Amino acid sequence: MATAVAPSLTTQPASQMVTVGQTATFSVVAAGTAPLSYRWMKSGTTIPGATATSYTTPPTASADNGSQFTVVVSNTAGKRGQQCSHAQSQCRCSGAYDHHQPASQTVTVGQTATFSVVAAGTTPLSYRWMKGGAAISGGTSSIYATPPATSADNGSQFTVMVSNIAGSVTSNAATLTVSAAAVAPSITTQPASQTVTVRADSHVQRGSGGYRTVELPVDEERHDHSGSDGHELHDPAHHLSG
Repeated sequence: MATAVAPSLTTQPASQMVTVGQTATFSVVAAGTAPLSYRWMKSGTTIPGATATSYTTPPTASADNGSQFTVVVSNTAGKRGQQCSHAQSQCRCSGAYDHHQPASQTVTVGQTATFSVVAAGTTPLSYRWMKGGAAISGGTSSIYATPPATSADNGSQFTVMVSNIAGSVTSNAATLTVSAAAVAPSITTQPASQTVTVRADSHVQRGSGGYRTVELPVDEERHDHSGSDGHELHDPAHHLSG
């Protein structure tokens, strides 16, 4: 009578990476004296009904991330278990999420504002920009540039919804502040030309520092005084020394 051959694993179960809601399928190929029996386990706990060469999980949840699946193969000669990194399932939540939020912008009337977002998740990712909760026609990329801003745009809030096959996420709101356009200076009142006259009782003197105007006192009545010799006498107060 031939001696029974203990089971051996010729093909190991491979790691799986799925998105939330998808299933993962693990399989093994074993050799040895038949019949062979299979028992799958999740993190060391036997999975009810998992007794075939392959095992398909229920739809995965984020809580399944990092779970380890192993299988024990048995026959009359013994059993062989496999537990290694190749049997590790990485059930990763791959829904879209914002990695960098759009930032608020301040512009003047007539300028444009540019908002951007960086998102991660299973590709392809789709984008839909919204202003005040209403979808913007054509705003379907990771960057959105507004038309030239008007004063009516002041305080508007912009958000973006990022989606993929696993779900969607909406960014924080970015606020657009629009200030009045800068106004170039203008002169509203020009300087006016002036015309002046020189007083008749002024006299121009030239000194070492240039010319100067000296105001001459004017008497209410001016009298000429002559001496006995017939010569005109002058008031010393009216004499200019040059």
